[in-house]
Amino acid sequence: MNKTYQYFHNILISYFQGTLTQNEIKNLDDLPFTINKLSQWSDFLSDFEESFRDYDEDLYFEWIEYKEYAKDTAPTIKGLSHSLEEFIKHNILEDEFIEWACWHNGDCGETTSGIFENNSIEFFCLYFIPERYKSLEFSFYEKVIPLIKRSIDISYGEFIIKLYLLVEKERKSLYFFLKEYINGSKSEEDLEKYFIKKFNRNLDRFKFDLSKFPYKEELNRYKKEGLSIDDFIKVMENKIFIKGKAIQISVNEPYEWSEGELLGIVEEDLDAKKLKVRLNKNIKGKNLSSDFLLLSPRYENEDFSKLLQNKSVTAGGALIKDNSDEFEYILIADIMLYNE
Repeated sequence: MNKTYQYFHNILISYFQGTLTQNEIKNLDDLPFTINKLSQWSDFLSDFEESFRDYDEDLYFEWIEYKEYAKDTAPTIKGLSHSLEEFIKHNILEDEFIEWACWHNGDCGETTSGIFENNSIEFFCLYFIPERYKSLEFSFYEKVIPLIKRSIDISYGEFIIKLYLLVEKERKSLYFFLKEYINGSKSEEDLEKYFIKKFNRNLDRFKFDLSKFPYKEELNRYKKEGLSIDDFIKVMENKIFIKGKAIQISVNEPYEWSEGELLGIVEEDLDAKKLKVRLNKNIKGKNLSSDFLLLSPRYENEDFSKLLQNKSVTAGGALIKDNSDEFEYILIADIMLYNE
């Protein structure tokens, strides 16, 4: 039975977006033709399209006409994550991943009209991977997947800083420059120049200066108080930006809890492991009464970044007094962002 145009369309779109790798396509049981290698230098897409043309020229030209103006031919968050996971499992080679991720180098240098889901993964595919893939270690690809998955929930500036911190050479560069800024050896003007030189690109949506640096407030506090650069690096790695968001707190323990489900507003997102929350009502403990709760993940391998993926986090909560060291552990609960 001959395949319809939609069958091939779905395969090709899935390849462009990354939800099907070239090996997965080659292993499709119902693919009606063999994908022949055009030459030792040809890429997979060219090989597939030419084999597709040999199979049915009319369907091939229908695809080519669509592709020229298509908006859905760029890697997606889901597809980029899937392709990275397949690479880590050794189901595709590094060269095959790079060939796909640097999709704009296909078609003899001509790009499609594909639009990325956000500027962060566009930067990753159009600049970061092409510029650095020869020096990236395998461990980088393992560590970058959670960041790719969070890219829809965090700012472009936050993504860029967290991305570069995953590369040891860039981590050291940031470490020593920011250390000099904290100890007063470098000025704010020096910091601006450093960011522009390191992160800026020609297109307006990839401009990066001090205004895009999401940790400026914390950095200046560390400078003012003479705090440790090591601790500040941890802040950049771990901080999540959910200040002002509403959360719901479904209490699991103590079993005799009588206050029902709690709601609260995140007043301080201290880092991915600690949230200060103002509750919708005052809670009385054995020794303390307060409407402030300090939350920390119960399990070591969890943090509150999962909230940004609309997932729950099991956390322990302590009543605290604002501007005081007083606290009292009071509950264990499942935490989620609250969507009315």
